[in-house]
Amino acid sequence: MTRIRTALALLFCSACHAYAPASPAAVSPGDQVRALLTTEQFAAFADALPTDDRRIEGTVIQAGHGTLLLEVPVFTEAEGMRVESLSQRLQVQEVGLADLEVRTLSRSRTFAVLGAVAALAGYVAWEQIFSDSDRGSGLPDGPITELWRVVFRIPS
Repeated sequence: MTRIRTALALLFCSACHAYAPASPAAVSPGDQVRALLTTEQFAAFADALPTDDRRIEGTVIQAGHGTLLLEVPVFTEAEGMRVESLSQRLQVQEVGLADLEVRTLSRSRTFAVLGAVAALAGYVAWEQIFSDSDRGSGLPDGPITELWRVVFRIPS
């Protein structure tokens, strides 16, 4: 059950956004971007980045004069309800970018996921209302002392 909830949460969160190609001159501070670094630029940041992947994701802090100042998360730790994320600021030269994409809202994907969630909720409600499998055929013996409770179950 936990895997299903996790998969649905990832699907719901990932479907709302998409990446669109952009130029370094078109981005502004606060934009979420994904950049593919050239091998030379990646070699300059090898000590600051935790992975061997040349593709980095981050937030634009400053743009202009042929450089981008990006805040890139390098470590995230979740302890209970507290999430601590450590970031590194990288000054990337425009010539050090092989590809740059900006994160945008994908309305069609968002509506598709919301439609799927609404259909699933409708199916669960339909099953709860019209399912006779858990109901007895007659009245219970003796006085009814409990309050009526509505219990939802997800059919498997």
